[in-house]
Amino acid sequence: MKAMARDHSKRRIPYRRHDLGAMTNEIASHIPRMWTHSPSEDDFWRWFCGEAQSVVRNAADIKERSRLHARLLAALSRAGLPQPPPMFQRKC
Repeated sequence: MKAMARDHSKRRIPYRRHDLGAMTNEIASHIPRMWTHSPSEDDFWRWFCGEAQSVVRNAADIKERSRLHARLLAALSRAGLPQPPPMFQRKC
């Protein structure tokens, strides 16, 4: 995201562990709404992957990143949605 000519898309924010867990839970709870409000499947995947990246990039280490990523993918399954298509898998 660019704001005032500064790119914040790769910015890491010093979240605490419970904040990342809460963010992951919030994204998971919004997946059905995101799916129904997206004009197309590609738009949903862009939205979902953007949200997932905002959490995963702030993980403290690889282990936490993997754990958060797995929780988000499991939330897709619980919502009855498939895993991200190949063109989005690297971004999610």
